[in-house]
Amino acid sequence: GRLLLLLEDPAPATNEYLIFSSTDNGTTWAAYRAATALPGFGAGSAALSLAPHPTNAQRLGVLVVSNTAAASLDITTNGGGAWTRKATGWSTATGGPMIQLANNRFAAKQGVAGSFSIRTSDDDGDSWTSRYSDTFATDHPRFVKVSEAVLLFGIANGVAGQRSVVRSTDGGTTWTNLGAMPAGLVGTLAGVAYYAPLDRLYIIASGSGATWRIETVSTRAWGTVVAGDWTTLPTLGFSLQSAQQWVLTVI
Repeated sequence: GRLLLLLEDPAPATNEYLIFSSTDNGTTWAAYRAATALPGFGAGSAALSLAPHPTNAQRLGVLVVSNTAAASLDITTNGGGAWTRKATGWSTATGGPMIQLANNRFAAKQGVAGSFSIRTSDDDGDSWTSRYSDTFATDHPRFVKVSEAVLLFGIANGVAGQRSVVRSTDGGTTWTNLGAMPAGLVGTLAGVAYYAPLDRLYIIASGSGATWRIETVSTRAWGTVVAGDWTTLPTLGFSLQSAQQWVLTVI
């Protein structure tokens, strides 16, 4: 296995981004790129998503967005030795996160404040199709890949009611909303995880007083979940007053 680390270097005028790889559990790191850093779009640009191929370690996609140019997808097929930049055609300052599937397919979130869409590409980023859209803003969105066919996407922001999880069972072509979220959530949906043996979904979110909690629900009734179906796990026991980046994983 390997670890990949994406860093942005704000010093150059192009806002270059750098990728490093570790194959010894983070003890040592080596550059995963060509000798020249990958260019951004200048001030205000950012590389938002690393999307490794599920089986080919030589293939990697990086989604780059900017305040001044449309988002692009950078792809390497030889472990960073050479890169191809492909325009997405999206508006400025939109995009991410993104995942790479088999057969040169990608799924990504594209959106601006107050709306978003899940888009897929079946031709290695040459063209994109909108598959699902909503009016939610998307703080801390998460893709969760269960299999090549089954994908989850967590959506949330601080506005009451604007948090949800949607699922695709056909590799991202069609999406279905889970149903109702737990009662009493008032803040960010900060993490989404799925445990296939029990067919259960787990989320981490904040309720009254910004106290963070983990909720779980069986997903056998996907699309018909009501608020009472959720189970609250023991409280995390601390409060935070601002949105945080969380990673929730079930193993």
